[in-house]
Amino acid sequence: MKLSVILPVYNAEKFVAKAIQSVLNQTYKDFELIVINDGSKDNSLKIIQSFTDERIRLIDQENQGLAKTLNIGLELAQGNYIARMDADDICLKHRFQEQMTYLKKHPDIGLLGTAVEIIDENDKHLSYHAPYIGHDKLVQFMNQKGNPFKHPTVMFKREIALRCGGFNEHIGKYFEDYFLWNLIAEKAKIDNLPKVLLKYRISSGSIMSTLKNKELDQLVLEVIKKKKFTDEDKNEMNHIFEKIKANEVKVQRKSDQFGLKFYKLALNTLYPIMGNTIVNIASKIKSSN
Repeated sequence: MKLSVILPVYNAEKFVAKAIQSVLNQTYKDFELIVINDGSKDNSLKIIQSFTDERIRLIDQENQGLAKTLNIGLELAQGNYIARMDADDICLKHRFQEQMTYLKKHPDIGLLGTAVEIIDENDKHLSYHAPYIGHDKLVQFMNQKGNPFKHPTVMFKREIALRCGGFNEHIGKYFEDYFLWNLIAEKAKIDNLPKVLLKYRISSGSIMSTLKNKELDQLVLEVIKKKKFTDEDKNEMNHIFEKIKANEVKVQRKSDQFGLKFYKLALNTLYPIMGNTIVNIASKIKSSN
């Protein structure tokens, strides 16, 4: 077996059936699906148990938090590659085939994300997202701007992730992925596949959806650059979260609203006509700047 899919679940009864079914419907069939119910208090466990596909390995545990749960999945995984999946997203049926084919052709790649279609809580289309591409551009972006990967799109080499220490459990659920991707980039090439292969859900409960401000951005970039997360950093992060909770800081980043609207309009207008060709063009333009 070459591929293990790790799908953590916490109170996702509204979406988890669609997420699991989208994985089982993949054209690439040789994988195990490790579903970890992380102490859900709703009907998530019953919904997971309703699936009988022999590729599913169900782990039911007391709540451990996202980073710890992902590390449990890493340890249990039997595949050489790990595909991440979230309980509220939807894989397009060719996702695994496209990524595994690309990774086979490019064995130097240790981490591979994809483009996404962004949807809301009711599966309504919101926009398309064309990712940055190319190892050098992605490393530069990580060290200067932020996380260039949509977490549930990534596929990575298990052995490299373990050598990097897995997901940092002190960071928890806030940028544990970003931190690991930066470490992986020191040991292997990283890239994004400019093809829409996942429907990425934005909802009121999405992690980080209400945690966007300059102070937090600055702290995260400092941690990324030094590749260490200390007790002092954790205390500072908790302090920022307390201020956000108390509405003492603004939670919106400044952005070029006109440029962003034009970019979204162009992708939304041209994707139904040109498909992933326009995503590829958009990714190349973004990455050349």
